[in-house]
Amino acid sequence: MFGMPDVYLNLQKGVIDGMPVAAEPQGSFHLYEVATYYTYVSTVALSHSIVMNMDVWNSFPKDIQDAITGIGESSSIQYGAGVF
Repeated sequence: MFGMPDVYLNLQKGVIDGMPVAAEPQGSFHLYEVATYYTYVSTVALSHSIVMNMDVWNSFPKDIQDAITGIGESSSIQYGAGVF
């Protein structure tokens, strides 16, 4: 998935055919210039992900892996509440 600054160029170049985007950035990023069609879905669904190459993950020592995965659900809820 691309960050919003990359969406316009990647749509223009045909690297991607589409992407889920909130309503607000469609105008400010001028996506209407390169996306001929869109589907408006009246919902609020936010997702965030951290993606890492498995070889890189496996190269980390166990204590680093534990520190990353040990954050837990309560911290995720706390982070989410603070951001959203």
